[in-house]
Amino acid sequence: MNVVEPCPFAGFQKPFEKARYAVFGVPFDGTVSYRPGQRFAPNSIRSSSAQLETVSLRFGVDLEDVEFSDIGDVGI
Repeated sequence: MNVVEPCPFAGFQKPFEKARYAVFGVPFDGTVSYRPGQRFAPNSIRSSSAQLETVSLRFGVDLEDVEFSDIGDVGI
């Protein structure tokens, strides 16, 4: 897997070696039949994630406590 440009999801992340989960983007328009643009989704999701509320009272989880690492986009 060729991974490029690590960008933090939600503005924070753990080092990859200490993460329990990895998040990565797949910028790919290859299967679209009408309106291309899906390739922009990973960066749009990362940008929008800065607005997320990190604490979920319903599930009793704080996103800052989840050990994940955003390893960037897969090079296709």
